[in-house]
Amino acid sequence: MRNAKEDIDYYNRRFKLNLSGRSTTGEYEFDFPPPNETANSNNFNQCLFKISKVFVSNQLNTAAPGVAPNTSLGGGFSDIWIGGVAVVNAQGILISTNIATTNNHHLNDLGEQSKAGYSVLMPNQCDGGSYPYPQAGVIDGYGAQAITEITRGITAAAAPNPDITLRTNTMKGMIWKYQDDRSIEDSGVICGNPFGRKLRIQTRSPHDGPVGGGGIGAGALIHLTDISAGANAVNNSIGLEIEVLMLPNPTPADRV
Repeated sequence: MRNAKEDIDYYNRRFKLNLSGRSTTGEYEFDFPPPNETANSNNFNQCLFKISKVFVSNQLNTAAPGVAPNTSLGGGFSDIWIGGVAVVNAQGILISTNIATTNNHHLNDLGEQSKAGYSVLMPNQCDGGSYPYPQAGVIDGYGAQAITEITRGITAAAAPNPDITLRTNTMKGMIWKYQDDRSIEDSGVICGNPFGRKLRIQTRSPHDGPVGGGGIGAGALIHLTDISAGANAVNNSIGLEIEVLMLPNPTPADRV
């Protein structure tokens, strides 16, 4: 068992960081400064690194929602993953980083290998969660900004009508999620010290066929776009929870 000082020393080298960013390309970049002197010490040149949570969505920024019933609501409701103009049909979305490691690789059965760096595989499965609609406009007489779920009637209503019961669909913001609740000791990957650099996060295709064979190729940069809202329907948002446990350098006594 650790004594009180050893407990403090241990938790002083264990970090949890929350990141959030926006991108129209599927690439995000963050400053990653050392949070304390341990993270900036030459006595800790390696760590256990893991991504615990990822949330990705596509909230529209400029395209207007449809005016008439049963038309486009704008972005965030009919999203697909694309790379260039090719639709991504892979079973997962590769969340890759520029954190170098030789202990974490992504391979597929085409013999393709992802670029070196820590990565996790997020299911290509929309969670169907909801968030406030990112427009200040009015949809069927209702203020879109004030609601998190939009229910469309089969026929138009001249004014807000809470008695409408005939419905064609329910529109919710689409969210992709990854979560790993295991401890960092059980699921972390050994990497070099990640602090004091730019941290790059990318959403990539893990398996979509070789380039030139009808697919975009494993490892290609991909992003969400809304198929119903036109060219302005790309404003991806990402949230991540990252854990880091700094590991002390071996000493001569450790080699005995």
